[in-house]
Amino acid sequence: MPSAASLQPPVEVELAPGLRAFVVAHDIANGESAVPCWSYLTEGLAAHGQPEIVFTLRRTALDPEPPVDPLHVFAAILPMAQRGRIATAGGFSGFAPNAFLRAHGWAGWVYVAAREVAGLPVADGALHALAVTTEELAVAQTHGATRIASRLGRATCHFPYPPWSEARASVAAAGEEASSMLASCARIGGLGITVTQIGRALVIDVPRSAAANIAGGLPRLPMDAVLVFLANPAPYADACLVWHPGQHEPTAIAAPGAEAQHLAGTFVGFVPQQERDEMMVVEDGFMVLVTDDTWAAVRSALASGEPASFTAGHTSIEVRWS
Repeated sequence: MPSAASLQPPVEVELAPGLRAFVVAHDIANGESAVPCWSYLTEGLAAHGQPEIVFTLRRTALDPEPPVDPLHVFAAILPMAQRGRIATAGGFSGFAPNAFLRAHGWAGWVYVAAREVAGLPVADGALHALAVTTEELAVAQTHGATRIASRLGRATCHFPYPPWSEARASVAAAGEEASSMLASCARIGGLGITVTQIGRALVIDVPRSAAANIAGGLPRLPMDAVLVFLANPAPYADACLVWHPGQHEPTAIAAPGAEAQHLAGTFVGFVPQQERDEMMVVEDGFMVLVTDDTWAAVRSALASGEPASFTAGHTSIEVRWS
């Protein structure tokens, strides 16, 4: 592993047999300003089923030169991937405290789907790792990484999230998980599901790769239980809901110049035993209230990998497999 003094980008580093990392210096446009960054990109994790990972660090007085610490994380991820422990969009990693993390106020990473960044050679299907505080990591563990990523997007005015990590104030409070409606619901995350409101339609896209997990888990869930799928923003979403505890009205962030016609949620939930089918925005996601007959049909479709559609009040609900 190179020393910080020798890690002058652009540079290629051999981390382990079959695993390399690239460190580059670049700027990220943010409105009328530019954010100077170091980016670390893996090459070789995909051979083990782990999407390649990008970590971007904002260049500040705290990090005037690219530190080597992110490379140690990449090297630690490789054996986990070899054992089948795969990080996915919406997932997270907690780290043991060290001097680098304490200086920045971080406790780990959350993973989001990497988006195109000018000047950065991001691999197809790669993940962007965002460094998070202890409080943010706790929220991501229970209520999904998108909830934290969207808050960071609002804090930095960068949709759907800022690709860079930096020392900053936390966007989550200690113990806030209990104040969310999601705390009382059965939750499933890490499946790559997206939920998007498009006009009067709510589109739920479910990857085929999630079919086995859903089919295996649904039979263990009582028919009267509220089930929440934690979601990621769809690639075509141009806005995303954002929520903080104590907030009562829906709030969203949007891409610059977007008309916010494709509104992403951080989750979609199903509430059975209702008198009629309805849909409502709750916190930063969507809750679909369903009759027992509708819920039985949706559960059957989810368990068998089949599409489903029905009308909930003025909203058409569509479950699609991709």
